Amino acid sequence: MLPLIATRPAVTPQTLRTAERGLEILCAAGFPVGHALSALNALTLFVIAHATAEVYISPLNAAEAPGSVDYVAELDPAEFPLLVQAAGTSEGTDDSARFDFAIEALITGYAATL
Repeated sequence: MLPLIATRPAVTPQTLRTAERGLEILCAAGFPVGHALSALNALTLFVIAHATAEVYISPLNAAEAPGSVDYVAELDPAEFPLLVQAAGTSEGTDDSARFDFAIEALITGYAATL
């Protein structure tokens, strides 16, 4: 279902109401409408992309396939010291924490433009 959602425009009365509500919130916080629309679009695209990646990454990690955390942890540390370190300590590999970090960074960045 997610690939269908991620590749089709979602213009329905409900999605338009949701977009309108998001724009109301951002405009009330001081965003000009154009910046509010850009921020809302960027957040929406990030959420869809992150959810889509999760669908495809979870089986990869479960199978310890190339690109998985376990695979990266076994790379040559002389060539990839930071990737191996991150994979070995799980720093930056928690998908939920990474999502929260990115959303907070996006919102903080948007707020800094006001």
